[in-house]
Amino acid sequence: MLFRFAIVIAALVMAPGHAEAAVPSFQDSLSGAVLCKRDPLATVRAIAGSKSSTFERGIATSTFGEAEMEKNILILRQPIVIAGARTSSIILSLDSSSYFNFSGFVYGIFEGDFKSVVKELGLRAVPATSEVRIGKYQRPLVGQNTSCPKTIGLTPLAEKGKFLLGCGWCNGR
Repeated sequence: MLFRFAIVIAALVMAPGHAEAAVPSFQDSLSGAVLCKRDPLATVRAIAGSKSSTFERGIATSTFGEAEMEKNILILRQPIVIAGARTSSIILSLDSSSYFNFSGFVYGIFEGDFKSVVKELGLRAVPATSEVRIGKYQRPLVGQNTSCPKTIGLTPLAEKGKFLLGCGWCNGR
């Protein structure tokens, strides 16, 4: 009886998908950074600088530039999925001129239905003249204590089915 129990346990441990459980998951941390649930800059910098951030463990990273020109690119083996939309890369860029109409500092280029993401995250259209505009759509800033808090922004791209989604705040001002 004990021998059969040991065989069942060994089979479960060796089952596909179980080995992946031992590999650290970067998706939760990076999803939290993109959705402003964590400190986005600290999260990406910590993962990018970690010795455990290797593609064998599910992520490849590249960091270059410094100060206002810093850029971190993280490529994930398993995509991040938000409201059915997917991305396999997260970018930290302090250069807000990368994309017109988008000022997120930690973001992904997602593929999927941006309208589903807007709805699920409760984002609202923002007037182009707004001084606190992060993206074409963003989480409302009602009731915030500061004049420029972190918020989620989303901007559709010209390429059908692609959009930028990330966390930002008033171009760092």
